[in-house]
Amino acid sequence: MKILLFIENNVLNSDDLSPVTGVASKVQGWISNGAEVEFVTGIHKFLDLKKVDEAIQKLGVSHPKIHARAEGEKYINIVREVKPNILLENETNSGEEKKVADRLKPEDKVNCIFLTGEKGVDSLPVDLDELRDLSEEDGEVVREDAY
Repeated sequence: MKILLFIENNVLNSDDLSPVTGVASKVQGWISNGAEVEFVTGIHKFLDLKKVDEAIQKLGVSHPKIHARAEGEKYINIVREVKPNILLENETNSGEEKKVADRLKPEDKVNCIFLTGEKGVDSLPVDLDELRDLSEEDGEVVREDAY
């Protein structure tokens, strides 16, 4: 199973690239359970990407695969190229773009978990079957405490 996570505010805080609470154990758990975990970001400057890479390595991901969106490139194109089984996206990830989950087609075969509210990746199951089931339920997760 391949999981693609938006870095900003799912893995690292946008302000200072510090890890989001609980994300390290979640990502390590998925990897331990056999998932291939990759990352996508809007950061595209070399030195900034180097800092992101170092921050993700501190989470216990030895060689993170980071997909950086080039200037003018759409996130949907990256997702279609990477072909993850599960995409983890939140309400701030796509910026002015329409959220990726809304632009995917059935033939893309990508299940999305759309996180809203204060809780994030740390609230998701480590068990890959449970994560898959959650992503297949309705393709979207709305937090009860989001309103």
